[in-house]
Parts: sequence; C-alpha cells; structure tokens
Amino acid sequence: MSLTSLFPRGSRSPSPTPSPPASPSAEAAPVVPPPRDGGDDPNDLGGCAARVRYFASGAAPHVEYAAEAEAFAGPSRRGAPQSGDEARIATDAGAAGGAHGAHYDVVLDLDVRNGCGGRIWPSARVLGQFLAGPASPIRAGEGSAWGRGKHVIELGSGTGLLGFLAAKLAPEATVYVTDQDVMLSLLHQNHKLDAAALPNVVVAECDWGVPIAAPLPQKADVLLLADCVYLETAFAPLIETMRGLSRPDTEIWFSYQQRRKADKRFFLQLKKHFTWEEALEPAQAREVSPARLFKMRLRDAGKQ
Repeated sequence: MSLTSLFPRGSRSPSPTPSPPASPSAEAAPVVPPPRDGGDDPNDLGGCAARVRYFASGAAPHVEYAAEAEAFAGPSRRGAPQSGDEARIATDAGAAGGAHGAHYDVVLDLDVRNGCGGRIWPSARVLGQFLAGPASPIRAGEGSAWGRGKHVIELGSGTGLLGFLAAKLAPEATVYVTDQDVMLSLLHQNHKLDAAALPNVVVAECDWGVPIAAPLPQKADVLLLADCVYLETAFAPLIETMRGLSRPDTEIWFSYQQRRKADKRFFLQLKKHFTWEEALEPAQAREVSPARLFKMRLRDAGKQ
C-alpha cells in the first residue's frame, strides 16, 4: 500500500469519539448515554463502566455505559429485585441482541486517571467488529494461528477490551493483554469481572522498546494493536517491540485512526520492516468509527 493512499492530500484528522460524562454517585447508578460527537474531553472521565456487545453478524458493536459494572450483571448480586437501571440495560441489550443474533459481551471498568488507555477508543470498535464478524480470521484446528498452544498478544491493551474479546473467540489460544505498569491494575480489575469466562487470559507488563520478558513468549502467533499510534516519541519503541515479537508468519491486525501529520513518520519507519494491506474498505470501517484496519506482516530479514 502507498503512503499517499494512507494519507491523502488535504485529509484532516477526525476527532476521537468523546467519552461519556463523569458518572454520578454510585447510589443513583443511572445509565450514562453513549458518547455524542463533539462532546466531552476523554480526560474528563473519572470512572464508570461499559458493556461492549460485538455481533457475529458483523453489525456495529453496541456500547452501553453505567456507573458500575454490577449494573450489567442482571438481577442484583445482593439478591434485591432488578433495579430500574438494570431493567433498562437489559431491555436495550435485548433489543440489540434480538436484531443481530449471536453476540459476545465484554464488561469493563473505565478510568483514565492513570492513562488515556482507560477508555474505549474508536479503533477497538473497528477491530473488534472484524474479529467477531463473518470475515473473522479466527478459526480452530491445526495450522490456525489462533488454535491450541498459540500465543495472541495485544499491545497497549488499556482496558483489555480487544484481548478479552479475542480470548472468548479463540478459547484454545493463550491471550496476553499488555500495557505499562501504571495500567495493570485496571487490566487485572477488568479480568476479574469475567474471570470465569477468560481462563486463557494472562495480564502482563510490556514496555515498548524494552526486551521481551516472561510471562510473555518470545514470539507471537498473532499481534493485536488498536489506537497505538498517538505519541511520536513512542514510534520507534513500538516498532522495535513489534519486530521483537514477530516472525514472518505472525498475523498482525493493526487498527488505526489518523489524528496528526506526524503519524506519517510512523508509517515511513514501519515500512522498513513490515508490509501491510487494507483488511477493510475505509468506508466500511467508517460505519463504526473514523479508523482503518490493516493486516501486516514482518518483512523477511533480507528485505528489511
């Protein structure tokens, strides 16, 4: 793919999907409506919870917000009758599920106080929709990169949304959700919300540009990256980590939203070591968010 097609002349960086407003008190626990275009700064989000529903039909994911993750558990865990918030969430989710059929739910606590990764970013919607949908590359059996004994690593996991979805879609593989130390408490917290359904998940620290260390494997069969291109000083360390974890046969699924002109320098550096192609038509990706999805491969050593 040419860099010209990736960054057309005159193109402008779309604004990221805004976050829901800061949650009210836990006592009221009202449902927070989905973000609206032109809304709040994502860094205003102190903490709330979300359920992201991905559909096997390939329909756009359904996202709901609430003050606490417990609101998505159905009848109260304390044995009380179903609250108004729980009933509303169940009704909305039931309508969405009925319209689109089989689905996969991921419930998360969101919190950006320790880093911007603690929210749902647009590219995670695009990549998640692709992995759950009819064109998904995930399959079981011999020869699959997602099968028994295989290693799937998500870089820059933030909340863990994509990694947890991948773990549900590929239960025979081991899925590693990774981020810097400051984000690990949120990753562990979100893993505990659905630990029984995610026995194949490992939460691990991974600082880009630092040698790979246990519990991570030295090489990945699959790499997942969503909205990892955001800080210019991290371009070279990210590429170094991608190279370190990849073989020429490693599947790399890379979802990306252009936000600044400096992003072009990332792809110029990346081109020295990786090849890529569009996995979705841009218009198809924009049905969910202003993001792109690429399938990448490490170049053979002699071509780097």
